Amino acid sequence: MKLCKRIVSAAAALFFLVSLCACAAVNGPEAVVATVDGVPVYRWEVDYLYEKNYDYMISMTDVDPENPDHVKVVKEGYLEQLIADTAMNLYAEEQGYGLTDAEKAQVDEEYRQLRENSVANYAKQHGGDTALGEEDYLNNLKEQHLTEEALLQNMYNTAMREKMSADLYASISSSEDAINAYYEMEIESDKELYTDNYSQYEADNAYDSFTVMYHPADYVRFKPIYIAIPKESLDAMAALTTEIAGAKSELAILTMQKGESDYSVLRLKKEIEEKEAAFDTLRAEALQSIRGRAEEVFGRVGSGEDFDALIAEYGDDSGMDVPPYRDYGYLCCEGTAKYYGEIKSAALALQNIGDTSGLIETDGGYFILKLVDKIEKGPRKMTEELHDFIDKSISLPNREDIYNQTAQKALEGREILRYADRLK
Repeated sequence: MKLCKRIVSAAAALFFLVSLCACAAVNGPEAVVATVDGVPVYRWEVDYLYEKNYDYMISMTDVDPENPDHVKVVKEGYLEQLIADTAMNLYAEEQGYGLTDAEKAQVDEEYRQLRENSVANYAKQHGGDTALGEEDYLNNLKEQHLTEEALLQNMYNTAMREKMSADLYASISSSEDAINAYYEMEIESDKELYTDNYSQYEADNAYDSFTVMYHPADYVRFKPIYIAIPKESLDAMAALTTEIAGAKSELAILTMQKGESDYSVLRLKKEIEEKEAAFDTLRAEALQSIRGRAEEVFGRVGSGEDFDALIAEYGDDSGMDVPPYRDYGYLCCEGTAKYYGEIKSAALALQNIGDTSGLIETDGGYFILKLVDKIEKGPRKMTEELHDFIDKSISLPNREDIYNQTAQKALEGREILRYADRLK
């Protein structure tokens, strides 16, 4: 799902923002940018939110990351969120929402599972070596200024706030009629918008967002491992392709003017054939230069190694380095026009989620595809998660009012010191 625009409202922060204040005390002498009743907020916490939401910020807002004034406004907004978040943590505990031993035990188990799964995923990159997987896991926490103790405390705080939120919003819910009316209205709107407009749908649903309620065709999502032809070969092939296209246009005009058997027409046909042969030779040589690498990774895919890890190790597709494609893969249907024909055919031929393709040869290099999702044409199915999303969307103004009132109570009487100049 798309990331929420975190600078829009305090209500969004309550629903989606995980407090990091508990992490700060164990993360060294970083600059304190605020305190709430003596509880510090550190600069790295603001920077963490800024970096975490950077891709969304530059793609979905008007913020210019090269403009110091823009960056200042965004970071000060995050600082205020962290201040409010810290106050809400203090308020929740004061109001008796501290976790019971049983609730803490449940969070402990959630963390144990999270840790176990994370270590296992890292271990796959080391041939299943759990010790190296655990080392990677701990190093990743360290890079984020976290420790295991801080992360667990962060999860306690989140659970405490969710416990309070459940009571705060207990009286707010939309009627089934209102939810169904919203659902049907959005389906009709999106059906009109996306029918025969595949590129718009693919852009809007790149994050598999609930804001897209209608699928205009049967789609698949796939991830590729792309072994690229060397750039100098690609450039030379592109130049030949341009020359061939220009010559064919000239040939069509010349043939109409002088006829099929004219010497100039025959000569131009021969030149085109020679260029096409040169292209085929260059393509074959370029593909041969990367064939060994492509066969190596194909063998590792066949051995069951982690596909995402192999993308990171071998892949030349920059789209796989950033969200949303890194997380969700690429969308493709029969009407999609932006892929090599061989890629589209192979992607649509995959039957079951998790299936992988053979080694696909294209003018750009070799590809191996993995099917990560299948989407049926028609309305997005109503699930419990979608039902809750619509319910919250409809009732958001009321939730925002309640949050703002609660946040105001949480902030009242607190000693809050800000050192925004340290955000630079």
